[in-house]
Amino acid sequence: MDFRQIEAFTAVVEHKSFSQAAEALHLSQPTISSHIRDIEAEVGRELIIRTTRQLHITEEGYRLYEYALNMLKLRQRALDEIRNNSTTVIRISASTIPSAYILPNVIAKYKALKPGVTISVSQSDSGRAVDRLVEGSADIGVVGSAEYSDRVNYLELLKDRLVICAPPEKHYLKLKEGGADLLTLLKEPVILRERSSGTKKEAENLLSKMGISVNDLNVAAYMNDMEAIKMCIKRGLGISIVSALSVVEEAKRGELLIFEPEELSGGRSFYIAMRKDFALSAAAEDFIGFLINNAGGK
Repeated sequence: MDFRQIEAFTAVVEHKSFSQAAEALHLSQPTISSHIRDIEAEVGRELIIRTTRQLHITEEGYRLYEYALNMLKLRQRALDEIRNNSTTVIRISASTIPSAYILPNVIAKYKALKPGVTISVSQSDSGRAVDRLVEGSADIGVVGSAEYSDRVNYLELLKDRLVICAPPEKHYLKLKEGGADLLTLLKEPVILRERSSGTKKEAENLLSKMGISVNDLNVAAYMNDMEAIKMCIKRGLGISIVSALSVVEEAKRGELLIFEPEELSGGRSFYIAMRKDFALSAAAEDFIGFLINNAGGK
């Protein structure tokens, strides 16, 4: 099999569509179909099952897909290093907190040293960020939770802590002066993050250990965007359990009130996620090293 066939195969697996794969590679659909037939003939296995309504990747197809991604990555790495390519792209799939409060500073520093490298960041919740990595649409992930996966390795990047964020209103100022504990604070209206958020998972794990269910809370709203959550807190909608990194500046300016109850003192971590048995480019490996050394704002 040649690289054109491999590219066609990976595109079909990723798009789950022959027509979309053809569009992405600027090829005709019959050409894509021909490449897939040639690969299946060479390996002697059916890799993609086509019906009139859907497309299904076989177990052998997914196994070959893993090797195919590595072959394409190794080819690109070889070309980049031999050509000294000045347009190297590092694709990062990041969850909300890293993409907004960790990566911008690090990327700015890195670009000052390596202006020829382009860094592309896609933001989502932690679950989707890892999915992007597994799907092959990102080179590395930076996420707020490390759920077991037989396809992903995690490297701890940075420690953080969870805090309660509230509006700086008289009611909450009085609670703070009185040293309100977590149980007292959780009687207030609460704004929660989306289901696959690393922050939400960490908070739910902590509450579970205390025998508290999300169903026991007075949930005022569910929101995906951290900036929207902070705006709603400022306007008095309720409190929220958030990453300390995300509210440092607002707390300094007195725009948000921060509670640090003892029950939240265990902290949480952010992680670099990497696919197992996947060859990173030299540029991606270099950026990971730089990220580890600079994520804490050093």
